[in-house]
Amino acid sequence: MRNKRFYVLGGILLLLVLFIKLYAASSQRVENGFSNGIYPPLAAFLRSLFGWMPFSLGDVLYGAFFLWVIWKLVINIRAIFKKQVTWRGFGRGSLRTLAVIASLYVLFNLLWGINYNRQGIASQLQLKMEKYSVEDLKNIMPLYWRR
Repeated sequence: MRNKRFYVLGGILLLLVLFIKLYAASSQRVENGFSNGIYPPLAAFLRSLFGWMPFSLGDVLYGAFFLWVIWKLVINIRAIFKKQVTWRGFGRGSLRTLAVIASLYVLFNLLWGINYNRQGIASQLQLKMEKYSVEDLKNIMPLYWRR
């Protein structure tokens, strides 16, 4: 029963990852649906919960995740060298690790990451993008950068 639930949750996670990838493929859809629709109330809610902190909670969670990965690597490498792990146990552990990574990927994208696929500030401000040359760049650079 427990294995069945694990595989069902893994399948749901895989579908969510695929949905996020497909959804984020269109910058117009991200701009209209997520960035201007779902994200503003979500960001306001998160700011009301965590805005009082003088540091980024996301950065703390990323750091904790990084330390967790290192810890798991050390434990698993030690178990391999001591021959305390079977191939079946290694496979199960790998699937659990992938499930954690997929969960964090989904969470990151739903809380902020999809915004990286927006159209960009030039599109929002209706700026006209023009080509420029190396000479143009040299002319606007400060004197101390010129050599």
